[in-house]
Amino acid sequence: MTTLADPFLVGTGPATFSTSLEIARRYPPIVWDVNGYYRELGVRPDATKTQIKWAYRKKRGWRSPRLTYIMKQLLNPSIRAAYDSTPLGEVFWDAYVEEAMRQAAQKRISELRGQGRNVEADSIAEEWDSPFSDPDDKGGEGFDKPSLHDHDHPSWPWAYYLWQTGCQDTERLRGWQEALCGVLGERKEHVELAVGFLGGVDRAWEVRTVGYRIVAFLSDGAQPTEVLAKAAASRVMEMAHNGP
Repeated sequence: MTTLADPFLVGTGPATFSTSLEIARRYPPIVWDVNGYYRELGVRPDATKTQIKWAYRKKRGWRSPRLTYIMKQLLNPSIRAAYDSTPLGEVFWDAYVEEAMRQAAQKRISELRGQGRNVEADSIAEEWDSPFSDPDDKGGEGFDKPSLHDHDHPSWPWAYYLWQTGCQDTERLRGWQEALCGVLGERKEHVELAVGFLGGVDRAWEVRTVGYRIVAFLSDGAQPTEVLAKAAASRVMEMAHNGP
């Protein structure tokens, strides 16, 4: 792993993001919310993980299997990325869609068999021109769950800093950015900052200036948490108001 002695900007996207947006997650530009996940939770498609959890608690989501399921779907980064990439006019395959398709297929089979026709689930899928048809489906229902790999996974759209490290784990950076935005959004504070990895330090985070930017560095050996984000956010606000 290459160690970078001086701050180095990696990537071609913007480095600085604004917490007035509450989260700099802007990919893809349009989320169609095809299964109504965001609508049912009462949050925007660019909601942070913290905002999703708050909305779930506000609605007392633990009383609803459906809301609990939605929250778990949206808190899983790969599932959420695939969901957000589902185009208008399509349905994102999940447990509820699968059950609805199964019940609809069984109802149609019963209707046709009542008319004296011998039909199977795969013929129903073919009749519906369903993209999920699979006669060899182990569940015996003639429908197969599409792979999440059928959807494009959004790449990290921002440039970021590396200092004394070569770590380029953008999934961790995404979590760090979301945690910082969640904390600063809760405080209704508006600052401009960037994120990056810093090596060779004892602390799990450091907030430093690089040129004119305030950069919230995460240690290359640390995992982003709300506790770390709250501590770093306090330092970010101090520097934003008073200077380095």
